[in-house]
Amino acid sequence: MTTTTEPMAERAFGSKYKADDYAQYYANKHETSLMRRASNSLERRMVRKSLLRIQRRQTFHSALDCPSGTGRFLPVLAGFGVSVIAMDTSAQMLREGVRHHGAFSERPVASAGSAFELPLVDDAVDVVLCSRLVHHIPEREDRVRILRELVRVAKVGVVVTFFDSGSIRAWRRDRKAQHKGRVSGRHSMSRAAFLEEAIEAGLRPIGMNALLRFHTEVTAAAFLT
Repeated sequence: MTTTTEPMAERAFGSKYKADDYAQYYANKHETSLMRRASNSLERRMVRKSLLRIQRRQTFHSALDCPSGTGRFLPVLAGFGVSVIAMDTSAQMLREGVRHHGAFSERPVASAGSAFELPLVDDAVDVVLCSRLVHHIPEREDRVRILRELVRVAKVGVVVTFFDSGSIRAWRRDRKAQHKGRVSGRHSMSRAAFLEEAIEAGLRPIGMNALLRFHTEVTAAAFLT
């Protein structure tokens, strides 16, 4: 019997993202309609604003994008002129992300790795972007474990996106899940609860930016380490 040392939360979350057909689908899904293109543009702008919060306090020259997925936020990082490590557990996702590498003067390094245990030395990069991950992680101890890894490898700051429970979208999704008698696969939490976990992990909050506050749940939090 083959055994694995992957955390249970990672195994449960990561399976479908490692399939070739899903990586290709995910790479194109944000361009399939006008609404999705607009949402993608707004989310990139939100992440950029959070990175600017860090840059106003201290300049940075290198970044880790984990999980990088199909490189959705690589164009944002390219705009800061930084060297980038694009990291994901899925080689298929990273291959799809190569389409964005041309935006860099120094092409990103694609590397396999998990946010639960980053294969990098302490202070390996200036900043870390961790987008679209923690809302998949239901257990508090798993989220804190990830945040501590981000603190370990980031010399300057970290941007993490999470799902804000104080939004209409989160309320509707949770209500729908309750009506169907099942637990939602996306876990939203209050801003105060998320900040509590981040501070426990060693992060120093400097501000938040929402996609559409009180309507859409996606929120980016900026921290110094």
